[in-house]
Amino acid sequence: MKILQILVLIAYLGFFANAQIVDKAVLSGNIYDANGSLIVGAEVTAINEKGEKFQTITNDEGIYILKLPYNPYENGNADFKIAKYEIIVDAHGFERKVIKDFDFVHSSKGKMQFDIALNVKTYIDPIIVNTEGKKEINKRKNNK
Repeated sequence: MKILQILVLIAYLGFFANAQIVDKAVLSGNIYDANGSLIVGAEVTAINEKGEKFQTITNDEGIYILKLPYNPYENGNADFKIAKYEIIVDAHGFERKVIKDFDFVHSSKGKMQFDIALNVKTYIDPIIVNTEGKKEINKRKNNK
């Protein structure tokens, strides 16, 4: 009888330990410019519904890898649900990209792929007075 009690206790403790596990799932992808070139050194941030931030920077191949938490036992069973994230991408010379309500799922392989393209930032030069005394505002594209 004692052996049965010990086995039940071990099984209970094993289930309890699994219920507390928060594992990581991977969101990765490439960051491109409007011409399809990869952007190196872009900062990618994911913010979950709790306000927790997860950040990374694209590598030499323009690839980012974010390890995002998930708890498959959050509801007492292995219930994989959709997590909402706000994804923000910043890169020098490019417009900031904000993607609200991004649906992230832990796939069967533990990862999800999401590529993002950025527009070149438009700069506004200071006001220039031309020879006729009229004010002009010059817009130019940053070639970086």
